[in-house]
Amino acid sequence: MSKIKPTFCGESVVGYMEKALAEAEKKKVEVKEGINPLTTKANIDLSNYLIIPGINSCIVKIEEDWTKGKQYEASHKVVLERGLEVPTAAIFTSHLANIINAYNSNLDVYQADGNKISREELENIYKHLTTNHINGGAWTWLNGKFTPGSGFNNFDLETITGLDSNGNLTTKREHLKKCLFENCYVELEFNKQGLPIKKSRKQEYVQGKNIYFYYPRENCVAWSGAGSDRSGLGCDWDPDYSNSSLGVSASFQRS
Repeated sequence: MSKIKPTFCGESVVGYMEKALAEAEKKKVEVKEGINPLTTKANIDLSNYLIIPGINSCIVKIEEDWTKGKQYEASHKVVLERGLEVPTAAIFTSHLANIINAYNSNLDVYQADGNKISREELENIYKHLTTNHINGGAWTWLNGKFTPGSGFNNFDLETITGLDSNGNLTTKREHLKKCLFENCYVELEFNKQGLPIKKSRKQEYVQGKNIYFYYPRENCVAWSGAGSDRSGLGCDWDPDYSNSSLGVSASFQRS
């Protein structure tokens, strides 16, 4: 006599428990690959922002069109009005170093919503930061103006902190910390203000290994850009400059 296979609603239940356990185990793995989502007062899609390990900030994957084509102060205002910030050099270089390290070492990168990005997306972001990949590369204002003062080489660093009740920008100043003071390729080693401290042994662009640095000039502001032949960090732009490709890698602090 042949055995009757157990069924439920006409479907065989043979192997059902094994399948259910396997699915449950798979879900456990998927949960472990994510982290708790972050919160922010800004009305944004958290899946468009990346967590920067080691600091209390997140940053947009690719500069959005609404940030582009504006001068330095105007860029700050439009970003601040949305509850976001123009990143300082310290925030941006931490992000740059994290993406390069994750790409080169096959490490995980997480969105602000807690989900891990794919290897393909990581590669796109890496190329955007180090070449002219996607919209001509990453071109962004950074939050920093170099003014005469009492810091390194008689400079201070002025950053924009927010908007007052009348909609005017508020600022703070601190002494500039020791950094390189020549135009050259630099290693991906930065001081607490996000400025390079070590000259690259190889004075030519090596993607993912170095960037080109333009040292601070009086009353100029900070920026970062990537093109077909190099990725750069500069402290020498006129704050009145604007370009349709130049935007903001908007960031926010974790709540």
